Amino acid sequence: MPKIQLPHTDLFYAPHLPSGAHHTVLLIHGAGSSRLTWPAELRRLPNTAVYTLDLPGHGRSQPQGRQTVAGYAQDVLDFIEALSLENVFVLGHSMGGAIAQQVGLAAPPAVAGLILLGTGAKLSVSPQILVALEEDFETAVDLLNQYYWG
Repeated sequence: MPKIQLPHTDLFYAPHLPSGAHHTVLLIHGAGSSRLTWPAELRRLPNTAVYTLDLPGHGRSQPQGRQTVAGYAQDVLDFIEALSLENVFVLGHSMGGAIAQQVGLAAPPAVAGLILLGTGAKLSVSPQILVALEEDFETAVDLLNQYYWG
């Protein structure tokens, strides 16, 4: 799995680059997840170049995450620029969708559109999860897994 050095971080990513690809899709996972969250069928779409990222603090990317969605969005914009991607459809789930929206607001010419799944402009966290994080980490992980695709 390749790693790319960006201005503020190093990102691991997995490219699927079939010859003659008609479209390019960049998959952005949600909080606490990784590129492997996406089903294999989506990561290997036919006739489509697909890039899946491990955001900072997730998967194989560096252990320090970002404090803001805007920080993650800047990493995604830097990734698009570093690889000279064009006409990219940015697909984001949950926090990844919030990141995708920030990328869309920046509106670089390289972005062709957004695909948003289970997300919003502002994301709230269930109070149950916050309490569980303080009292019982294993329960918090179970709750996150239960609600993830909710």
